[in-house]
Amino acid sequence: MDTRFVADVRVTTRGGRSGGGTGYLVGPTLVLTSAHVLDGHDRVRVRLGVDRDGRFLACEVCWEDRERDVALLRLEKEQPPPRLRVRWGAFAGTGPQRYEALGYPDLALSGDDPELKHLQGSLKPAEGLRNGELRLNIQREYVRDVPWEGFSGTAVFTGDLLVGVVLVHNRTTGYLHARRSSWCAEQPEFVRLVEEDTGAPLLVETADDPSYRERAHTAVLRFHYALRASLSGCAHTLGGAVRRLAGGLGGRGAHERGRAGAAPAVEGGPAAAPGEGGRGTGRPARILAATAAALLVLVPGGLYWWEANGFPGLSSGCAPPTELTVLTTPDQHAAVQRAAEDFAARQGARDEDGCVPVRVSVTAAGGAAVTRELLRDGWNDLRAGPRPHVWLPDSGADVALLRGDPGDAPGLETEEEGATRLTPLVLGLPESASGIPACSGTDPGGARSDLVVCTAAATEAGLLLARPSPEASTSALIQTGALYSAYGDGGSEEIQVAEARATSAGLDAEGNLGLLCALRGGDADPATVGVFSTEYAISAYNGGRALGPGCGPTGREPDERLVPVYFSEVPGLDHPFVRLDWGGDDGVGEEVEAFGNWMGRPGSTEAFHGYRTVEGDMIGGEGARSAMEVTHLTSDRDEEEWRERLESSLRQQERSRTPVEVLIAVDRSDSMNGPGTGGTRLETAQKLARTAVDLLGEQDTVGVWAFPEGGPGNDVTGQERVLPPEPGMDARREESAREEIDALTAEFPATPLADAVLDGAEELESCADRPGEPGACALVVLTDGVALPEPGGGARADDVAAVLEDLDERVRVHMVSVGDEGCGGDGLLSRLASAGAECHHPRADELEQVVYGIVAGTRAATP
Repeated sequence: MDTRFVADVRVTTRGGRSGGGTGYLVGPTLVLTSAHVLDGHDRVRVRLGVDRDGRFLACEVCWEDRERDVALLRLEKEQPPPRLRVRWGAFAGTGPQRYEALGYPDLALSGDDPELKHLQGSLKPAEGLRNGELRLNIQREYVRDVPWEGFSGTAVFTGDLLVGVVLVHNRTTGYLHARRSSWCAEQPEFVRLVEEDTGAPLLVETADDPSYRERAHTAVLRFHYALRASLSGCAHTLGGAVRRLAGGLGGRGAHERGRAGAAPAVEGGPAAAPGEGGRGTGRPARILAATAAALLVLVPGGLYWWEANGFPGLSSGCAPPTELTVLTTPDQHAAVQRAAEDFAARQGARDEDGCVPVRVSVTAAGGAAVTRELLRDGWNDLRAGPRPHVWLPDSGADVALLRGDPGDAPGLETEEEGATRLTPLVLGLPESASGIPACSGTDPGGARSDLVVCTAAATEAGLLLARPSPEASTSALIQTGALYSAYGDGGSEEIQVAEARATSAGLDAEGNLGLLCALRGGDADPATVGVFSTEYAISAYNGGRALGPGCGPTGREPDERLVPVYFSEVPGLDHPFVRLDWGGDDGVGEEVEAFGNWMGRPGSTEAFHGYRTVEGDMIGGEGARSAMEVTHLTSDRDEEEWRERLESSLRQQERSRTPVEVLIAVDRSDSMNGPGTGGTRLETAQKLARTAVDLLGEQDTVGVWAFPEGGPGNDVTGQERVLPPEPGMDARREESAREEIDALTAEFPATPLADAVLDGAEELESCADRPGEPGACALVVLTDGVALPEPGGGARADDVAAVLEDLDERVRVHMVSVGDEGCGGDGLLSRLASAGAECHHPRADELEQVVYGIVAGTRAATP
């Protein structure tokens, strides 16, 4: 898949409405897309590549098949390279295959600023074969959370072969359905157009390497479906054949007598019907014909249903695959998912019967602290998925912290089997500012820099710095511990200064990829920001690769590359393989051992390119990155000593931050019962409110409001102070905040959104004089933006503007839309944004990132 040929398709209908989808350039002038994207079109334009600044090109529809939902667009002008040749693919077997697709699933909601999704997953070639479709399994982060309308027309690739084009998202099953390229290659007009445009024959290559058994299975399935498609006239044909056969055997003499010696009809008597000499054979013939047709349809169909639903095949003896669940981190998820799919394919290829012996599900529960809490509690939260058999944390530090406080996990035992691969922890500095002498340790095999000295020098050079949250990111916790260790114990002034430097950019995320995604797509100038991260994540950023869900590849290097600086006193990440034993025999021991052996050979799969082996060699053959020695916590450590050091760093980090106050106002109008991300809009807002609470420390202040305050009618303008602000976020206060948030229900007709913004801003107006003496304050309003009719006698946008204009610069006002209402147009959210409130309408996979950014930005606003 070449990102230069991904097409952003825009459609203007005859009624003046706008819509769109995705396409892919398959020839110098031809773009492949889905036909329903073009419904009612008056004007169609496409923009090629992933550059937002690219120009749109006019085009016309030159071929479409409405029934199969495929279309070709012809550009008015030929696009380079003129010898572009797409390789088309089809599957010859039935074994699971990896796929990837790059498109715009939220185009309909993002208007003129679409965002790409880089989708990777697996598919089973036998599924959808009857309808000429592929069914794409979606990454867990995307299931039901993303509006997929604009993804229609996206090209689906397996390796370098185009195997399908996306049609529709099935909300019931969660699958994306795609039309097979092999079907397109069977349409004469489609083939003619593509061959004329490319000047080469359209050849379909095999996209997999199946065994003879798989090839035979696929051939049988294809024959079965072709047979079913032709059975519309089969009963009639078989009936005639059976009648002839019956007449030739049982009724032949009677038939001949009727033909040669039949008496003429008696005048006035009933006339004999044609063929009545064989009376009695018609009904049995019809019954036999219907029976034969039914058997031809039901027997193969039943066998296919049996095997497709995971039952042992009657001909193959394949047992259902063993289900193996692997828990990892957001930073590792994509790489581990790909490695797991390669492992499952390898195990299937080695099976003598051609069976699939194991299926691996890879999950990420969230940040490091959240994951450890789930493990301590016995993994009883069903929303987190099934209990994992294997844990792949970022570092042995996670294991040490879990063992230090095992919690209530019933019989959980962890067996750490050592490092699987390494990645150094670095500080990525903008290339234009990488000449700082104190930060000269940019050669992985050469001399290394001092973390404390380099951090101070980078700040003095005018750079802002960003670091993930240490609670959510183990790499950030290790770097923070190394930074603090130079100043000894206690919340000294030096540690406060170091913490302020490390977070001065006001960016935050639960992982390294998420933080770099915020830098790539945020408002900060990349030329002024340095990022504490990993070598692997910096390499992904510089290469324009995907940075996690919602942050697909750009296909090009950033304008300002980051240069990694290596440090002598900072251990790297070792990504240990940890078996989780919950007590009892779960029947997966053999598969866990095989998967552990596979993960211990990271060079066996392309999934881990950019990481290092345990010997320090770069995986993937990047010559620019020489071998280096990477120390890590499991290479030489006293576990208890490291645990105490890391826990101390967390406490110091909380104490060293300047206090802030955050007032959370949650919309509980009845429209919040509408569908949101993973539940209702209110449930989405509650999740974001809990995230904000989790990001605050013991020195911070939190308050929770709900609006409206209650009562019938649309004219209620007040708010209920369900948790009045009170300094000090101890465990009791944090638990109270979570309980009040969870208890909210959406049951009131009024939506006094403007009043909530105005009253909350006035509440925080005297931020510097608040009881907790916060350095900065933030109002966070969580709403779906549906505020019609506006309450009679309530505040208006002009009233809000007057209050916001006089606010201290340390007070920030944020509105986060958890529904379909955006920040543009003429809605209330737009008018309040014009009045001075900061409006956010994040995609589904950006919601928590917005909260991280709000809290980090509030801390950065402290003097």
